[in-house]
Amino acid sequence: MERLTYLREQAEIAKRVLTLDPDDESAWTKLADFYHNQAAILGALDILVFEKLSPWLDQPMTREKLEGAFAEAAYVR
Repeated sequence: MERLTYLREQAEIAKRVLTLDPDDESAWTKLADFYHNQAAILGALDILVFEKLSPWLDQPMTREKLEGAFAEAAYVR
């Protein structure tokens, strides 16, 4: 969660910088970092708490689904 908070803070700063200088590459990079990492971080939180926290899941994660996914992943290897 700390990583998401850090990325969100950096994205807010980047947005302010971009209003002053739309060509600032470092601001664009920080904004991209936030958006690229947000889905993965929230998806991991969804799985860890077995809830639907993010807009990317259609339904809550359950312990059975998680165990099934791990079992399937182990079987595929």
